[in-house]
Amino acid sequence: MKILLADDHALIRAGVRALVKSFNNVQEIEEAKNGPETLNKIRDENFDMVILDIFMSGANGLDILRQAKKIKKDTRFLIISSKPEEVFAKKVFKLGASGYLPKCAPVEEIKKAIKKVMEGGKYMSDKAAESIVFNNQTHLPHEMLSDREFQVFLLLAEGKKVKEIADILFISDKTVSTHRARIMQKMSLKTNVAIALYATDNNLIT
Repeated sequence: MKILLADDHALIRAGVRALVKSFNNVQEIEEAKNGPETLNKIRDENFDMVILDIFMSGANGLDILRQAKKIKKDTRFLIISSKPEEVFAKKVFKLGASGYLPKCAPVEEIKKAIKKVMEGGKYMSDKAAESIVFNNQTHLPHEMLSDREFQVFLLLAEGKKVKEIADILFISDKTVSTHRARIMQKMSLKTNVAIALYATDNNLIT
C-alpha cells in the first residue's frame, strides 16, 4: 500500500508517519507540505490512501479533496484536522472522504481510523456521526456559504486580514474582498467582529 501524508506541520507528518509504519501492509510513504505539492503528487502518482489536513498553505483541503476525487476516484482519503469535526465532517464525506478525525484524538483512535480506511471502510467518531444527523435537521447561516466562502469566513473569523488570506489561499486581494462581501450578504453580518462572534458562538473556530 502506498500512502501520502499531506500536512504543513513537519511534526504532525512525523507523528502520523510513525503510526502508519506500524502497519505491515504499507510499502511506501510519501509526504507533501503544502496544497500545490499535494495536488501535484496526487496527479502524478497512484496512492492507495491520502491522509490529508483540511487547511494547508496554498490550497484548501476541501478543494484538494474535490479535485483529487475527480482524477483518482479510487484513492481513499482520511482527513485529520484541528478544525471542529462537527463543522467539517459532513462536508468532507459529501466530497468523497472515507474518514474524518480531529488531530486531538487519542493515538489508538487514529490508528483505528487509519486501519478502517486502509481496509476500504469508512470512519467517523460518535461526535461526528451525531453532528451529521443534527445538521441534516437544521440550516444555519454559514451552511449557505460555498466551500471557498466558508474557508475565507473561517480565516476572517480568526482575525486574518485580506492580504494575509490572499497569500494563504494564493488568490488576489480583490477575490478575497469579493468573497467577504458575499459572506456578509448571505449571513447578514456587517463587520469582521460580527463574523468572529458568530464563529465563536457556533464553535466554528477553536
